Amino acid sequence: MSTEELEKPSSHKKSLSTSERILKATLELVYKNGYKGTTTKMIANLAQVNEASIFRIFKNKEGVLIELLRRNEDKNAPIIEFFKGEFSSAVDFLNQLSFFFIDTLKEKKEVFLFCLNGTGNDYCDINQVFMKLLVSVTHLLSNKLKELNQQGLLKKMDYEAAAFTFLHSLVGGFMFENILGKGEFPLDIERLRKYACKIVLNDDEGCEKDD
Repeated sequence: MSTEELEKPSSHKKSLSTSERILKATLELVYKNGYKGTTTKMIANLAQVNEASIFRIFKNKEGVLIELLRRNEDKNAPIIEFFKGEFSSAVDFLNQLSFFFIDTLKEKKEVFLFCLNGTGNDYCDINQVFMKLLVSVTHLLSNKLKELNQQGLLKKMDYEAAAFTFLHSLVGGFMFENILGKGEFPLDIERLRKYACKIVLNDDEGCEKDD
């Protein structure tokens, strides 16, 4: 089989470039098989490209993942814009943030899960890119909580610890629910969302879903 035949995509992939097909195939394969269980040959077969194209464009398998994560990182502008908004109260802010953040996790579900699915500690560059979003949002939330306190809308607290607890409880619940399945994980994401709000607010009002 010639290189031209290998590079020729099927009809549903005609609109995608070689690099885009490689990225899409990698995302699908690593999500299903884990990082170690996915080979460049498997990626090439699914993407319908020559394996040499992967090495030419991305150097190696790790390079494909890093590029995919960096592209995903560029889509985080809506998160930054969210924190620039105005909110009537701390309850209003945390309520909106909890739904917004969960929706973001759902939107990026495949990216988050394939990072956990077999990458391990041997691939520091990948894990650093993956964690950058969480670190960034934790920092934004910490500053926002401090701002709400200065406005008299929130009690004084350890803002960084509160931000970390709030976000990572949602991330943890999301990951467990999707890895184990809803039937296996004893807590649903909605219960965690409400309780995370209560912890930050330090009262019983919490964040309730709007009717």
